[in-house]
Order: sequence, then structure tokens, then C-alpha cells
Amino acid sequence: MIRTFQADAVNAIANDPRVRPSLGGDGALDLAPLVEDRRNITLQFDLGAFVFREIGGYGLIYELHSLFLPEGWGRPAAAAAREAALHMFAGVGAALLVTFEQAGAWRSRPPKSHGWKLARDAWVVMEGMPVCTWCLTAENWRQSAIMKGKH
Repeated sequence: MIRTFQADAVNAIANDPRVRPSLGGDGALDLAPLVEDRRNITLQFDLGAFVFREIGGYGLIYELHSLFLPEGWGRPAAAAAREAALHMFAGVGAALLVTFEQAGAWRSRPPKSHGWKLARDAWVVMEGMPVCTWCLTAENWRQSAIMKGKH
């Protein structure tokens, strides 16, 4: 895992034809403004990346975007998620992570075994896609099955 401010590898993953359709919208994505912004944290792994967009202005709350090639889905992404959460909560001092599950895209659902909880049992439309919101607090992560070695 490395923290990066270079968008080339992240853009390559986001625009991979096996990944791009799941991100919504049309055309090529350029995540450079998000990745290069020093308030945000992009953690790059061999087969993917997590982009944490800082919200609120205090470095405590981050919106998570995950981007993994199909070869990284499953166990590699889960292991990377554990490492990224450790970095965010223990290293950065984040208090809360939020992410969105896209309707019909089960891979966008965060793992409950990592402590993620449904923030609100309702779907809303964001940027033309139905989504529901999930959250992960530092405490829920510390108490999760993945941290207790039960998963």
C-alpha cells in the first residue's frame, strides 16, 4: 500500500472497460482533481485503490471510493480494505468513513464483517444512480469480526 497523489494508475483502473461501467456516467474519467487534492487520501494497491475524499474540513470524516480490477475483487480487495481502514483510523485519525452502495451493483456494498452499517434504510438518487449510504466508525471497525480475527 502506498499513498499517492498521482492519478495515472487510479485513472487506468477507473477507465478499464471491466470497471468503468460500474462507476456510472459516460466517457473517460479523470480522477486527478480528487487524487491530487492534499486533503484527500488515495491508497494504491497492486490491483486497485481506495480514494478517501475528506468532507467537513477537519480531517475526521471521509467519503470512500473503491476501485479494483476484477483480478483484485474478493480476498485481495478485502485484505486491502482492512489495511486501508487501519491506516485511516489508526494512522490518520479518521472518526467516520461513509460510502455508497449502488442499486444492482452488489460489489459496491461494503462488508459488514469489517463493521460497516447501513446508515439509512432508504435509497436516494445521486448523480442519476440509486444509492444507499453506509458508514463505518472507528469503534465499529475496532469491534468488527475482521479485527477480532473471526473472518
